Amino acid sequence: DDQDMQKYINRMKEFDLIRDLGPPPNAKLAAGNSINQSNGLFSNIDWKFSSVSSELASRSHIFPDLKISAVKEIVATGGLCSIDDIPRYGGKHLSPEEFHDSLLKGGKDLMLIDVRNTFEYDIGHFVNPNGGNEEATNGTASSHPIAATPAINPEMTNFTQFDAQFCARNADKWKDKKVLMYCTGGIRCEKASAMMRKRGIDDVCQLSGGIHRYLERYGDSGLFKGKNFTFDQRVAMDPKECLIRDEKQPATEIQISINADDQSATSNIVGKCLECDVPYDTISGSRVCTVCRDLVLVCPTCRENLRELHCARHSGWKKCYFTFLEVFSTDKLTLQLEELRQLRDGLVPLAQHKSMRKTLSKQIDRVQKRIAAFQNGEAKIDVGAKRRCRTCMESSDICNGLCWGFWKQGEEKIPYDFGGAGGTEDNEYDVSGSKKQKIEDIQPIAIGDIVEPGQAWNERRLGSKALADGARRFGRVVEIKSWGSQMDAKDAVAVAWLDEEFKTASVAAQPKIYRWGTLALNGERKYDVRRCQTD
Repeated sequence: DDQDMQKYINRMKEFDLIRDLGPPPNAKLAAGNSINQSNGLFSNIDWKFSSVSSELASRSHIFPDLKISAVKEIVATGGLCSIDDIPRYGGKHLSPEEFHDSLLKGGKDLMLIDVRNTFEYDIGHFVNPNGGNEEATNGTASSHPIAATPAINPEMTNFTQFDAQFCARNADKWKDKKVLMYCTGGIRCEKASAMMRKRGIDDVCQLSGGIHRYLERYGDSGLFKGKNFTFDQRVAMDPKECLIRDEKQPATEIQISINADDQSATSNIVGKCLECDVPYDTISGSRVCTVCRDLVLVCPTCRENLRELHCARHSGWKKCYFTFLEVFSTDKLTLQLEELRQLRDGLVPLAQHKSMRKTLSKQIDRVQKRIAAFQNGEAKIDVGAKRRCRTCMESSDICNGLCWGFWKQGEEKIPYDFGGAGGTEDNEYDVSGSKKQKIEDIQPIAIGDIVEPGQAWNERRLGSKALADGARRFGRVVEIKSWGSQMDAKDAVAVAWLDEEFKTASVAAQPKIYRWGTLALNGERKYDVRRCQTD
């Protein structure tokens, strides 16, 4: 509970590496240091709490696992911004109150930047009540349902694009501007601010604690509009759910009206459907771009009319780029091929479009092979093919698209009878009185068992079943866990792939998660791997 969590945090704050564990054997302390010097590793951490609705708490484990990884960078920049750059170049930290006041007092020379990915920006962002942001390039501050200027969206799909594309285009003309930036919790701003200051922009400030801390202070009465994406089972938080009331400060002192006459200011939906532009801000793992798998905002009505989806960045590829080609005739594939080639050849200079040209070239090769398969009689059109999941490639009767990350769904979401042959009348029928389908038990598996790619292995998603020399692939089960992150069913395995002698794991390989009896929508158990030797 909250009290136990607070006790844990207090213990972590008081922890001292040398005092509590002692110095390492034969340790040589740096000049000027002593054993009595403070070594509080966790003393400066910004510990954050977040509330969860009772409904969500009753059906989900928001953070079911603790994973600790050693990585080169917490926020990947390809080594462009080192950890030493942060104290040297990092921007000035502003409290939520200071950030809020800066926006209220700022003018046309204030540049407000959102350093998150585009899909996060699309459902919620800050607005500048005094304008500004007019001079941004390779970023957008488009029309907005609220009478204020929205923050600049650098239009990133990954953070490495921030410096190479956005900063490179704007740094020179912003050297005399004041820059305010923010992200979800403040971490990405540590590197984003350093990148901008390294390019010669001196006046760079960042929101300390990010959107999270700001919403605790201002809730839905501040300058953040929309929802805050959270990368967990909550998906997105409404600002009014985040407000922590301070009894010493009346709520009226922090309330602000962007435009008292603008009724849309009371509406907290800032997102729009990419297809029809209706207000919409529900992000789902089942709606991703077929090209890059970035999350997209598409309303249910439009989704029903589209076999595959395209993000704003790839909207120009809607007529020619499809992951699943089985529904297209040779004539339609030929038209796709022509347009794909035109798109690729139009991307110049080559050095600036290397990645997109590579993506288009791969698709051209896929379409050519499909056409050749038609001509050789090896393939035929399937106009009635079911819609398929872009992530796992399974058909819609197998997967509803919620099969990856924290979107994963488990058995308890599906109305089947898990009582086996001995099930009683009580569990053989659902609430409507319909008889449930009997589901087979998950096959036994144990840590240490040897497995290889199984019947449900999808080479497009998981890679080849064989090694480069054609030999069979084998792996050792190192953990048995839940496929659905909020579930208790043990229907997945973590596998470390082995060499042919079953002795050592590959140096480059990390354990990967595979389905082991994961329940599909049609009631089938799916096994990506099969057991071929017990420990």
